[in-house]
Amino acid sequence: MLRNLVDFKDILYFFFFVPSFIRNLNSYGAISFFVLFACSFSMRLEAADVSTWSELKTAIESGSDAIIEIKGNLTADSTINVTRGVAINGNGNTVNASGFAGRCFSVTTTGKVIFNVDDGKALQPLAGSLTFSGGSGGVLVVTDGTVQFFRTNFFNSGDGSKDGGAIQFKGDKLTLNSCSFSGNRGRDGGAIFSQSPVAVLNSTFFSANDSIFLDNAQSTKNSALINNSISSDVELGWPDNA
Repeated sequence: MLRNLVDFKDILYFFFFVPSFIRNLNSYGAISFFVLFACSFSMRLEAADVSTWSELKTAIESGSDAIIEIKGNLTADSTINVTRGVAINGNGNTVNASGFAGRCFSVTTTGKVIFNVDDGKALQPLAGSLTFSGGSGGVLVVTDGTVQFFRTNFFNSGDGSKDGGAIQFKGDKLTLNSCSFSGNRGRDGGAIFSQSPVAVLNSTFFSANDSIFLDNAQSTKNSALINNSISSDVELGWPDNA
């Protein structure tokens, strides 16, 4: 379902800034400005609300909305293939993947995929978060693209047979801010396995299994771990199954 997202700041901007700006334009410039403003405004306003895993899959794989709002707890039963840039907001809901053996998401895009849009704060409260729970296959596998997680929880993902119990990353750059990991299991990297740069900030790794594995290569040299609470290992080495 499409929904209009109207920000009060946009209204203030239109009524207070635009009139003074228009006075300094000639008639042709004013008309051109209004046409461009209207087009950009309408493009920013469309979003999709989803309340089932099937709706989320359709919105991502077949839709074109830049923002998707999850409006209820979901049960994952198939892999969603992400081939475009998109932002997915969890709104405090949970994705239950306990009965699914595959990865919840497979990302192959040159764009940016964001889970829970950055609220601009260095340390972000978990209000409006997204939780992934269960699933022997893990949450995410990325072979191309940039992925950002804000305010996201990863609980009990992976069965220990694959690299990256929760996240397996081979894309451009992975960023996590204000996230938490607990009870995830992987062959290399119970929480995260990466062959690309990783930045983890203000996050918590609760159990000894929630390890971070960075491939011992030039591709991970710009990784950073800042202000985290880590109860597991941060490993630098060669994957068992390179």
